[in-house]
Amino acid sequence: MNKPGHITQQWQTKESHDDTNTMRHYFIDKTVVIPLHLRRNFPADYIEQTAFELKKYGFVILFDFLHPRSWKEFITTLSVRRAYNFFAGLAAKKRSTIYLRPISIFPLQRNEWVYRLNVSAGIWQLKIIFLIFGVKPVLWGFNPIMEHLIGKIHEQISVYDCIDYYGNKNTKNLIKLESKLMTHVSCVIFNSSQLRSYKIARFPQIRSISTHVVCGCNTKLFHNPSQPGNINRSSVIFMGHIDYWVNIKLLEYLIVRNPKLQFTIIGPVDMSVKSKFVRLLQYRNIVYKGFIPKKMLPAYIRNAGVGIIPYDTSLINIRYCNPMKTYEYLAMGIPVVATDIPSISSFPSTIVRTTSTYKEFNVSLQHFITHWLKKDASIATSFARAHNWAQKVRQIEQFITTTII
Repeated sequence: MNKPGHITQQWQTKESHDDTNTMRHYFIDKTVVIPLHLRRNFPADYIEQTAFELKKYGFVILFDFLHPRSWKEFITTLSVRRAYNFFAGLAAKKRSTIYLRPISIFPLQRNEWVYRLNVSAGIWQLKIIFLIFGVKPVLWGFNPIMEHLIGKIHEQISVYDCIDYYGNKNTKNLIKLESKLMTHVSCVIFNSSQLRSYKIARFPQIRSISTHVVCGCNTKLFHNPSQPGNINRSSVIFMGHIDYWVNIKLLEYLIVRNPKLQFTIIGPVDMSVKSKFVRLLQYRNIVYKGFIPKKMLPAYIRNAGVGIIPYDTSLINIRYCNPMKTYEYLAMGIPVVATDIPSISSFPSTIVRTTSTYKEFNVSLQHFITHWLKKDASIATSFARAHNWAQKVRQIEQFITTTII
């Protein structure tokens, strides 16, 4: 369990203000290209939130180059207004975001080789547009697939915003791509100090061009003005994608030992764990809500007493993660109990407790259910506000201007 800590002045006074005047000037009037590795509206909204912050200073292109648009789709969805917004925004460097899918030049895209040709052709389409308009963009990616664009769109700088560990069985296809990326990316931002240390050991050349900045929290969405902090709020919440990294045995242990607590589980269930998870639904004190749009999550968290993160810490990707839900729970004024995730284990134990055993997890859960007051909720929300998305982009901008350029 993490040791008791005191709230330091560092993050008490570090709260971010959404004021463009406090931002240094690197991103002003820049065109930023964010290559998408996920379909739009994926539940994790770090791409959307980063784009929202960057568009305050320049023009942001969400470039979905992995899903080229067929000629038929292009013609049927052609919009003069959308095209005008793109070219006008590019020329005038408007403060806006636009979603761009290139055209699939070659037919028979289901063929792997044809698909690869179309992906390359899509990158060339963007390159030609930039050459015509004299644009040298900033390339900002969250996945090693950004390697396909580096050096091909005449970018002035490339930012690898590494929020996940790549290298387990589910991401092994990205290992070689990331290794190549690390040789010529301009800077690397890691989501946790643990992940940075691990990657520096593998890629010593990135030491001087890397730092760690934790993922942001959408504190405009996740906030609770009343900061309730009620005692005996007998509801426990877990939200997130339920996959192999969720310790379902731990969930069952908690459900069985706390029959008077209601456990609300929110999120899609992966097929690989569906049979194990369905068995939990036999218990009367669990409510499964399925997928809920992110904008609706605060209503559920607001009625909970504790937010939990029961991840399987034997997995290497979990040892290097930094769960965004930690900050979202705290922003709503509720405490967090988690397994022993290194990135959050040093957080003040007055608001977050990380645990090594099932028993410790249960004891911490019961503690917060009965020992959580308004002052604790206020501390939690202040902590979350110090890690919002505006603050993240500001820290990255400062690193770029002081270290990279």
